[in-house]
Amino acid sequence: MLIAGALLHSPMFASPTTPKKYNILFTTFHMAEFSKKSNNGQTVAVLGAGISGLMDAFALHQAGFAVSVYAKGPDPRFSPKAEHYSSTHNGELGRFISRFEGEHYLGDSPMYPKMKQAFQKHVSKGGWLGKSKKQLTEFDKAWLKKRYAACDDVKALLETERFYVKANGKAMELWQELIREFPELFKNADLLNTGILRLYDNKVLLGWAINRHQKEGVLERALTPAGVAKDYPYFADAAEKGFIAGGLEAAGFSLNIHKFCQNLVDYLSAQDVQFNWRQNILGIQLSSKNLVKGLVTEQGLITARNYSINPGAYADESLFAGTPAAGKIAGVAGRWMFMPSPPSFKRPVKIHADVRKEGEKTFPIVDINLTHFLDSSGKEWLAVGGGYAYLGKPPFEANNPALALIDSENERIIKRFFGSFYEKVLKAGQIKKSSATCVRSFTYNDVPIMATMATALGGRFRVNVGTNTGTTTISPFTAQETVKALLG
Repeated sequence: MLIAGALLHSPMFASPTTPKKYNILFTTFHMAEFSKKSNNGQTVAVLGAGISGLMDAFALHQAGFAVSVYAKGPDPRFSPKAEHYSSTHNGELGRFISRFEGEHYLGDSPMYPKMKQAFQKHVSKGGWLGKSKKQLTEFDKAWLKKRYAACDDVKALLETERFYVKANGKAMELWQELIREFPELFKNADLLNTGILRLYDNKVLLGWAINRHQKEGVLERALTPAGVAKDYPYFADAAEKGFIAGGLEAAGFSLNIHKFCQNLVDYLSAQDVQFNWRQNILGIQLSSKNLVKGLVTEQGLITARNYSINPGAYADESLFAGTPAAGKIAGVAGRWMFMPSPPSFKRPVKIHADVRKEGEKTFPIVDINLTHFLDSSGKEWLAVGGGYAYLGKPPFEANNPALALIDSENERIIKRFFGSFYEKVLKAGQIKKSSATCVRSFTYNDVPIMATMATALGGRFRVNVGTNTGTTTISPFTAQETVKALLG
């Protein structure tokens, strides 16, 4: 790590670095991984039509499987987000895709310090716990206890970090393939493929982040506060007041996840992928030999040679019974607001604000994404998403006070970083708060579940869940891993 006092004189601020090729640990891929293959004669039932399930369906179809998709919610092309059961459609539209989007939130690092205590303290006290101690269920208590212990497993934490670094890196290559080879998926999807800007509010964290991006060969340029103000004038007030320690530019992009997924459903429907909306899957039926026989519904059993389930945080625990995900998945919420985009908005932005104490009050760590989109009239907006609050299992309380606290904190940080521009749009009544919540699926050790079981018809059953805040970013990677698992 750099010493904070020496940071501003570091040559890291002098010039861009040349990105290096990633040394991916997983099976070596080649270009055009999503190219269409001939029919392989195998059927697959895909559970879930959020980004993870849809990306699995896309990759499996391209690999030659006959795909049927089953979703608890309605068709996202023709229904409001309140009717859905996934953070993809139930949450707001902005998604931030970057080289370090998937992370673990355990142990102690400059980015996320004192994580052992974060899930033990309520949001109102600077933690990430979205329930009072009285509201915790037996599931919550067991999950949180295991998470507390996981923070001390240093070896496992290093392996988890290594996984996310490599998975994010491979996913970024796959996303660029999709952008290049399948432009119809991104039509009117507010794609801003310009690279990203990360901003930090303290020098130690900034130095750690610069070193991290350099180590992986993905740092484009490091910026002093003056450099941020010069190239991104909408942050000039914050830089002048000392709220910004500096920033960095790196590969990445943002998109409108609602429009992208609608395009993906259009594409798959035109390719004879079968969609079954409003299908409530109650559980997984297993044989006496622990082979997957099918997906249980009120109407009967859904059977296929293969299965790929992507249930997310909104699934009942009964759906995980008998699978490697049983007892491991809980929901952690983030919140949304909207504001007009400043003129000449260049890159999607991630704001990293460390734990802060002001007077007697402690404010939690926040990571806020700023993603650009156009409304139906062509007006430019920013979707502002961020925050963390552990909610446990569904159904999730819409009026949970912790969510209002996240809203307040997100707005506080945005006000600090946008300064006079924020005051201007606030006075004009153009700040819009959303009632939507993104509930992401977390495991207690932040290791995603990517497990395979055998099926009664001689195929494979794949469960993919628990990818926390990185689900969208690494979805092309997990989809390709699903293809490889089902092909054996």
